[in-house]
Amino acid sequence: MTFGTNHIKNRTASVEGRILSRVFDDHEEFASALCGWIPRMRKLDRGPFTGSLLQIDLGEVRVVHARVDSLLEIEGIAPLGYRTFGIPCGQRSVGHWCGRSISGGRFVNSFDASGSFEAVMRPGFETFVVSVREDWLSSRRESLEIPTEAGCGGSRVSEYDPTSLRSLARILRTGTRSALSDSTAGGRVALRELLCVDLPGRLLGLSIEEKPGSGLSPRLRDRILRQARDWIESSPADGLTVANLCRDIGAGERTLRRAFLEYYGVSPRDYLKAQRLNRVYRELLESAPGHGRVSKIANQWGFWHMGQLAADYRHLFDELPSDTLSRVR
Repeated sequence: MTFGTNHIKNRTASVEGRILSRVFDDHEEFASALCGWIPRMRKLDRGPFTGSLLQIDLGEVRVVHARVDSLLEIEGIAPLGYRTFGIPCGQRSVGHWCGRSISGGRFVNSFDASGSFEAVMRPGFETFVVSVREDWLSSRRESLEIPTEAGCGGSRVSEYDPTSLRSLARILRTGTRSALSDSTAGGRVALRELLCVDLPGRLLGLSIEEKPGSGLSPRLRDRILRQARDWIESSPADGLTVANLCRDIGAGERTLRRAFLEYYGVSPRDYLKAQRLNRVYRELLESAPGHGRVSKIANQWGFWHMGQLAADYRHLFDELPSDTLSRVR
């Protein structure tokens, strides 16, 4: 289906670093608010329109979280210069995209700005839409040692393992929550690391078909892990990132990821987070009675959003940081 754009003079301007959150009762206003897009929406059902948008623009990566409670037919063109991924989520998220049925937790649709798209959103549809600047995606692909043919241009709908997509959805929900609740400098740094570094890598990783026997040799894996553990022990808290680890030990992100997944069953990012959480746990236990402060210790180890810290901490240790602290008083 061809979509004409003569009726629209300019795309909505996008401002790097902007975070917008709004609820709409008019579908035309909803469409016009989508930064960098040229959409046309037609409402097909009776009753009032209700929709919500959360948009985060970090320059290299744009994230949109959208919900609609109406039946909509959509035609449009994606942002220029970006590769875009649509990740439906939620139990009720069923619709159609470019002729294919999609549902939450099973499919990812991806497309570039080379052509138009058409879609149908049914009431209750919820999705994350991630647009990654083409040059930034290429640099992440090189860093992760992913072949150029993986995640190439064009438009397609792909079905993936639900576990991988749930993990992807958790990253997006964590990012959107922290964007709204944590405006500190540390929070902004963590948000950029999550959405501009980890998220594009995971999106690219979905397109990799690992071949049997493609694991690392035990000698290479053990050497990388030994270097990584030594580096973690000697690094300051604010430097514990996957990018810094790869740079300092001279390993590619994909190789590092394979080593950690083969040996520990977790990604390097999750391993680093667990290490930092363990250091928070240890410092809380070693705090002088009555003098320990959870937020101060958490900030020292790079945790700036206390609500997210509490959730991650409880998931790992089955108690809250305050519970740990109370045991030393």
